[in-house]
Amino acid sequence: MKLADGRIVEAVEVDIVGPNSRAVDFPLSDGTTIRLRISVARVHRVKGEYNDVGEPIYNAQVEPPQFYLANVPPEYCAPVGPPPKGKRDRSPEVA
Repeated sequence: MKLADGRIVEAVEVDIVGPNSRAVDFPLSDGTTIRLRISVARVHRVKGEYNDVGEPIYNAQVEPPQFYLANVPPEYCAPVGPPPKGKRDRSPEVA
C-alpha cells in the first residue's frame, strides 16, 4: 500500500463489522448546518507503523461524501416567487 508520504508499506485489510456510513452535522459560523454522509469502503492496518503513543496506523479508503444542507438561515436563501403561469401546485391540501 502507498501512504500519503509516498512510502510503500505492507498492510493488512481489516473488516468493517458495523455500519460503514454515518451522517455527521457540521455547524458553520453563519448559522448554517451542513450534513455529510461519509462511507468507508476499506480499512487497512499498516504493519510495523505506530503513532506517538504506540497505536497502530490505520488507512481508511473513503467514498466521496454525500452533501446535504440540513439547515440554512432564511436571510441566506433566495426569494422564491409564485410558480410560473400554467404551473399548478400539485401538493396535497392539508385539512
